[in-house]
Amino acid sequence: MEYAAVKTLTLGGELADVRLYGFEVLGEIDLKEEMTGGTSYLVDAALHSLNTTAVYGAHFRLNDLDRFSLVTFHDGMLADVADCTLHFSGEELSTELKVYGINGVNIGIAVDDDIDSETVWRKLSEKADAVVAVTRSFDAEREKRVGKLHEAFGLPAVVKCGNELYSFGAEETIPTSRAAESPS
Repeated sequence: MEYAAVKTLTLGGELADVRLYGFEVLGEIDLKEEMTGGTSYLVDAALHSLNTTAVYGAHFRLNDLDRFSLVTFHDGMLADVADCTLHFSGEELSTELKVYGINGVNIGIAVDDDIDSETVWRKLSEKADAVVAVTRSFDAEREKRVGKLHEAFGLPAVVKCGNELYSFGAEETIPTSRAAESPS
């Protein structure tokens, strides 16, 4: 399984063992199948988060529900699910953004297309010390926009997309690694 681990961020606080997994790891999850035990993607992902914090990109489907989300596990337990807010309401945020305290650092979560939204960065800058994101795509234009947002709001950020990890003011990121097993 491909992941990227974030070692530290500029504003301090150890983030050792925070693992970021792209959307391709869990793929599309039918929530009805997952909740009735037909599949066990989330259980498998939870097992891979023992003694660590892991953030996975996930595409959830249930009837008319179609969401791109980040699922956070900590020490084998589901900690939270954050949805891409822009898919709900355009540039106006209809929900509160997620900020987690991990080892003394408040980490703002940006899901997929939220990473290059000035509104999202402005809201996260009120509570977060850094931004962690997982996206489905990250081209040169998006990289340039995120770089400008990083400079404008002064928040270090890491973005996981596929097998790549992009760093904006973050220090000591560990390159993408291969773990022994994959959740399936």
